[in-house]
Amino acid sequence: MRIFGRKIKRDSSEQVTLGKTIDFKNSKTGDLLFQGPIGTNKITHTGIILLNENGDRYIAHSKQQVRVNKLGKEGIYPQMLGVQDVKEVKRFIEFV
Repeated sequence: MRIFGRKIKRDSSEQVTLGKTIDFKNSKTGDLLFQGPIGTNKITHTGIILLNENGDRYIAHSKQQVRVNKLGKEGIYPQMLGVQDVKEVKRFIEFV
């Protein structure tokens, strides 16, 4: 985010306090997606949403290594499906 002149906190639980809340279906490339354990309000994971030309959503995130995974309204496929769910989507940077 530094390249865009924005500073972002280190931990996902702090990052979720920044930006404007966006509905998942309106999320765009660059929006931040926050996840946490099912059945809690806890935020434990964040990633950057990527949209392809077909409107499919992916997430760039890091869990031991940087990866890109398919993303659905329920969360990341297949790694975290059933373990974590989507808590919030935030727009931190507006792309023109």
